[in-house]
Amino acid sequence: VSTQSTGTAVAAGTASAAPLNDTWNVTMASPATISGMELGNLSTEELVWKLAELQESKKSLRRSLRDFEKDFLGRTGRKVFKEDRGPRENDYNQYKQIKARIRLVESLLKKNSGVNQTI
Repeated sequence: VSTQSTGTAVAAGTASAAPLNDTWNVTMASPATISGMELGNLSTEELVWKLAELQESKKSLRRSLRDFEKDFLGRTGRKVFKEDRGPRENDYNQYKQIKARIRLVESLLKKNSGVNQTI
């Protein structure tokens, strides 16, 4: 576990699909556990870095899910239904959570840009 300049602990390992609550597990090149309150304390530069990290995770996970869906279509001749997700269900949930985190970081960046303009 290492500590970033903001005092946020960064742990190695993979993240699970945890419910959206106070603490989120984020899977990225360097996974980290981040609470919503900690995100609010990040500087604009750190938020931009976090946004890029989340977008890269989303892109990688989306690619993996698309490959799964293409493979499924090739094997069965039909699209994937929710019931067919089986072992990939955690990946679909994680993708949804990453999208929510991206929206949160984008809204914090928008809020910070408004604050910076009024100062």
